[in-house]
Amino acid sequence: MTQPRQSFPAPHVWFIAAGIAALIALIAGSLWYKNTSELDAAAQAYRFKTVEVNLTQPPFEGISTQIAGYRWLSTGPLDIVKSPQPIDLYETITLTLQPLTTGAGCSTSAVSSYAVLLDAPGFTVDRIGAAERTREALLAPSCSLAAQAPLAPAPWRWNLMPTLPGNHVITLVLQALDKHGAVLNTREDDIPVIVLGQTNALSAYIGIAGGLVAIVTGLLGVWEKFRGTPAPPPPPQNA
Repeated sequence: MTQPRQSFPAPHVWFIAAGIAALIALIAGSLWYKNTSELDAAAQAYRFKTVEVNLTQPPFEGISTQIAGYRWLSTGPLDIVKSPQPIDLYETITLTLQPLTTGAGCSTSAVSSYAVLLDAPGFTVDRIGAAERTREALLAPSCSLAAQAPLAPAPWRWNLMPTLPGNHVITLVLQALDKHGAVLNTREDDIPVIVLGQTNALSAYIGIAGGLVAIVTGLLGVWEKFRGTPAPPPPPQNA
């Protein structure tokens, strides 16, 4: 006995269903991104209001440090940590943490090196140089017994570019490490930065509209493809 042939939806039906699914995913993703961005902005704004920056940091495990952040203007660099002012969206700034030759502890210590980590939500970060420095190199200007003291160590340095407008908080994490790289002590310092620019709401809506146009255009193209070209009319017959 012959079994009935199983029927499947036409190919264009699958494409339409896939397009609808993609549309739903696009809208859901855009709403999730918008809500997440708003929550992150609220958290950053709260931290921004409570931050107080100490330019010269108190001694930490034998060293002292100083924070600076520079805008590069035509008139020269401007320290936006010492004299806070907004920066523009996608404007590159430089943040430095300078080890100082004062406040050093020259006695023997379990600390073998220091590392600095940078947490900067809403920024792209490009670190210049190594994140870790040996204790011996940082304390040499203060503790060396040589006739001519070594030069002051170079600062930790980062180039940052904001990708989101709003009130941001950049966090420097200074770590004291033993000879095995284990963290012995940690200190965090927050730096508030205001980034000017339009909010991302308009960009999100433009992205949704662009996605809708792309999906509708694709569906129309698929429909035209599978609908087929109408057959040409038969030639006229001679009487």
